[in-house]
Amino acid sequence: SIPVTRNGKLDKRALPEIETKNTREYLAPRNEAEEAICKAFNEILNVEKVGIQDSFFELGGDSIKAIRIISKLRNAGYTATVKDVMNGKTAEKIALSMKNTNENQRYDQGEVTGKIESTPIIKEFGEWNLAKPEHFNQSMMFPVEEIENAVIKQAIEELVKHHDVLRAVYRENTLEILPIAESKLCDFYEFDYRDEADKKLAVENKCTEIQGSIDLENGPLVKIAVFELGDTKQMMFCIHHLAVDGVSWRILQEDFETAVGQIKAGRKVTLPEKTASFIEWSRKLNEYGEKLGSKEKEYWKKADASIAEGLISGDHHGEEQGFVVAKFSEETTEKLLTKSSNAFGAKIDEVIVAGLARAVGRVTGQKSVAIKLEGHGREEIHEPISIDRTVGWFTNIYVISLECSEDNEKSIINAKDTIRSVPNMGMSYGFMEHETEPDICFNYLGVFDSNGDEQEEYSAGMDVASENGLSDRVLVNGQVTNGKLEFSVISNDNTIGKNFIEELSDMFVKCVSELADYAAEEKSSEKTISDMAVDFLDDSDISFINGLLN
Repeated sequence: SIPVTRNGKLDKRALPEIETKNTREYLAPRNEAEEAICKAFNEILNVEKVGIQDSFFELGGDSIKAIRIISKLRNAGYTATVKDVMNGKTAEKIALSMKNTNENQRYDQGEVTGKIESTPIIKEFGEWNLAKPEHFNQSMMFPVEEIENAVIKQAIEELVKHHDVLRAVYRENTLEILPIAESKLCDFYEFDYRDEADKKLAVENKCTEIQGSIDLENGPLVKIAVFELGDTKQMMFCIHHLAVDGVSWRILQEDFETAVGQIKAGRKVTLPEKTASFIEWSRKLNEYGEKLGSKEKEYWKKADASIAEGLISGDHHGEEQGFVVAKFSEETTEKLLTKSSNAFGAKIDEVIVAGLARAVGRVTGQKSVAIKLEGHGREEIHEPISIDRTVGWFTNIYVISLECSEDNEKSIINAKDTIRSVPNMGMSYGFMEHETEPDICFNYLGVFDSNGDEQEEYSAGMDVASENGLSDRVLVNGQVTNGKLEFSVISNDNTIGKNFIEELSDMFVKCVSELADYAAEEKSSEKTISDMAVDFLDDSDISFINGLLN
């Protein structure tokens, strides 16, 4: 029976205590499958000792790391999906759904060439009509001490030969992968800046200059610059966004280290097997778009109707556009990475989005907010296809509307339920027309691990030309680097001024930190909106339920 007070209300104090305990007791793998999963967890999550009942999320896992986990499992001879990892959570449960890889699941390992069918994100790039479309890149800085420049160049060229899309050119709004013999592979630059007075500024300016020099029609889309700086040696690795995304960078970073190690050892460069080519993926993705059912179409029509109510309210014009870096403490970052799931099984990005919604509500006073989300775009579609080791621009975009709640429990559950109710993580959104889009675009890129000790940071310059204004009024992009979460909060035009961006950024840090603290203290559970219904039962509901139980 459900305990009630004298007034017939739910007596919460009389409810039994339910606890989910994690004993942290180490349980060793019992078979080869569990051993392969624990080893993959160890390498990707950087955890020394992983037992079969250790939770993927509590160890710092997320959807991007799940993709890397299944790539490691493939190398070990097993096939699993992101869903297997995310739902199973522990090696013990993941092993039950994992299968042995058979020869039929292998993909052509030869050179891939030809035209790529435009995916929703590539079509959108063409529709943006950027002032400088050639200067729309992603880049990373790598410390490359004790690596000779010839070795660096050879390693990068091997990567471009292996990951076919890196040899693409963009002509008449179409991406085309060139044969190795016709491709320039990469542009390679060497600079000695040991005597520069301001080394950081010199590196940043040169990188920006190089980033703006990509030739989309003739290639290459890959630019490498090595800087001798005396106390360090740094490599800028720049790729046009048409050929790369956040998950791709994890693959490339790992492959670069592998290639360098093999070249140094005098061995032939042999990288892990290819998964499906980006050409094959683009074709199957468009097939998926053509097969959309009425339920998904109806879902997006309803979602679009709520977007207008969640636009940023009020006049926030300013003479200057805003650009602020919202920095989170190591303590808050650690809580988000390892304790988010304590709060009703929420993922880190769901907690962060809940904090963003609360921040907007506090700054503007509005009750709901519409947010455009960027997903990694590697979800399952109508036909099985493995792309966990495929480099390319897979990003998918979709929208949600969230309540700006001050209640911690309600805020996190609402974000979690809303995001998880989106059909197939928004893969179908880009195949439909939409009249109104949110003002805010949010993108959490995950964790980028540093190599070894922290070093003085050098900037890879401007990835995107300042002239390339996008339609999103506010961009919120972030990642975890060197154990700290950081988000850039940017306004794209003067309708959202610097003062608003600064206020939103400060409030964003405050609200996310509040939810991180709450998650760290919360007992682990998988509560959803339906579970909260009991909090709002009236007398007749209680009587009815008691009648059923009796």
